[in-house]
Amino acid sequence: MSGEWEKCKFAVVTALPKEFAAMLAMLDDARPITVFGDPNDYAMGRIPAIDGTGNHHIAVALQKKPSNNSASAVASHLSHSFPHLEHVLMVGIAGGVPHPTDADKHVRLGDVVVSDQNGVVQYDHLKLETHQVLVRSAAAPPSAALLGKVRLLEAARLAGGCPWEAHISRAVVEGAARPDASTDRLFVAGVETPHPIDIFRRSGHPRIHYGPIGSSNALLKDTEIRDALRDKFGVRAIEMEGSGIADGTWTAGLGYIIVRGISDYCDERKNDMWQGYAAVASAGYARALIESFTVITDPVTQRAASLASQTITSATSSAVPNRPSGICASTAFSISSEGQSRSPAPSLVNGPGDTAFTRIFDPAHSAASVRVIASTPAFAHAEWTTPGLPVVA
Repeated sequence: MSGEWEKCKFAVVTALPKEFAAMLAMLDDARPITVFGDPNDYAMGRIPAIDGTGNHHIAVALQKKPSNNSASAVASHLSHSFPHLEHVLMVGIAGGVPHPTDADKHVRLGDVVVSDQNGVVQYDHLKLETHQVLVRSAAAPPSAALLGKVRLLEAARLAGGCPWEAHISRAVVEGAARPDASTDRLFVAGVETPHPIDIFRRSGHPRIHYGPIGSSNALLKDTEIRDALRDKFGVRAIEMEGSGIADGTWTAGLGYIIVRGISDYCDERKNDMWQGYAAVASAGYARALIESFTVITDPVTQRAASLASQTITSATSSAVPNRPSGICASTAFSISSEGQSRSPAPSLVNGPGDTAFTRIFDPAHSAASVRVIASTPAFAHAEWTTPGLPVVA
């Protein structure tokens, strides 16, 4: 089992048993595990990468109770128990924020909301002044890696590809069936209001939305507050764990993203009818997101190479006058545990201007060979490779 922990780069956090069950339904060979010294409740399973490079090993955690504080604690324990963890997904249900006058922004029951680059709005983090109350939310944004894959999934959707729909249909979980559309009733100022006509909505399937997600430790059943969050911050969904995950992963140096299935409208008519389907819808999207990543078989080498890539990107570029442009030279680096490059430094790479690479290091991990090819000054081409692994751009 410890070998699988070493390979675990993805973790999913859930707040409710029905969310936990929905996520397990998306995994292959899911089974409960116990991590010595960690109070979290876990299961592990696999998700095959769609590019055929192997299986992602996924840890799924169930919070002791729904709240931002609990979510932050779970994220902290995850970072200690899974040493090569990189990505944390908060997956489950939330209240939707409708927009009856704008079909493109109108969130309905059964839809999925994914946090965008604006991340989470912690609307109970307040500054109380004499004549006003100010929201002081400053949560870290989701990771660039996860946001990038979300954008690729959206591009695929525009071309007709919706892999999460097949994943939703595979779930055998109590309450997973999609309720009849007649139960999706919207009220504005106490009056039932028709949903706006949406020519891009596919009947019987969730629409995927992207935007900030409101989060607090309070269960919201107030349409005025809901709509104020929509109008001021562009919030698309409201829940009780997102800011805890954002803070906990930021502290641990991990990336995160929030994926929410919509089960109610944060009003006094809130009920459980859509919760099962909403949980499965969010889990189905989470599987589609995870499987879009390539599997790197050696996480230690991958982390070293990732750091090398970051160092290359930020290396000093200094133009050398009158140097001819031509084929870029290759320079071999070896990342050592002492944190020093074993190649001569700086090394010059020929091109329309030269780049001086000073050193590439990762003090926490063992040696890995890195090949650097770069066009300067804009780095039109840069790549690394390690023995036994394919080149990764």
